[in-house]
Amino acid sequence: VGITFEYFADVLIGGVFLALVIAGSTIYFRGAYPGVIVNGNIIWQSDIRMNEKIMESYYVHVQDAYRAQKEQEAFPKFEIDSVRAAVMTEEIERVLIEEKLNEMLDAGIKRSLVEQELRAADRGDEFRKAAESLYGVSQAAITNYLLVPQAEKDVLRNKLFLEEKDLGLWLKEAKASARVRLWTSGFLWNGEAITISQ
Repeated sequence: VGITFEYFADVLIGGVFLALVIAGSTIYFRGAYPGVIVNGNIIWQSDIRMNEKIMESYYVHVQDAYRAQKEQEAFPKFEIDSVRAAVMTEEIERVLIEEKLNEMLDAGIKRSLVEQELRAADRGDEFRKAAESLYGVSQAAITNYLLVPQAEKDVLRNKLFLEEKDLGLWLKEAKASARVRLWTSGFLWNGEAITISQ
């Protein structure tokens, strides 16, 4: 008795289905899918999750310090949807700032200016270890998710200042004209910030 075509087709279809389930699960759990798209630039769900993790760790440490000083007073509750909305708004701003810097500066000059800002912000090993504890992630993650975006923002602020422009006003205009597509349910983009849909 040989293998029939029907048996072979069933095994093949089952194998393909299993491979798709495994691949889909891997993509989902690693966050390797878009959370937001800004002017064609993808903000990955994994980046949103990492920033949420950083904010949650910071919140827990601040909450612990607050409770140690004021035992009777209530501390605001950690609202994940509010945090996610704030994180996505910050990520949209980061993309817009990066786009503007890429438009204004050669890649090598931009990298040099950002590195200069990072060196100026460096406070040594003890500070780095304290930051790792406070934010709950590695120094590399702190650099990538907190320090580099802040350095890029500072570089743009300085460049706009030389042109007698204000970063806040520029950012407001850039957000208002940005093409933003949300791939995260439960949220809306209002042209200024991500809000929780009601």
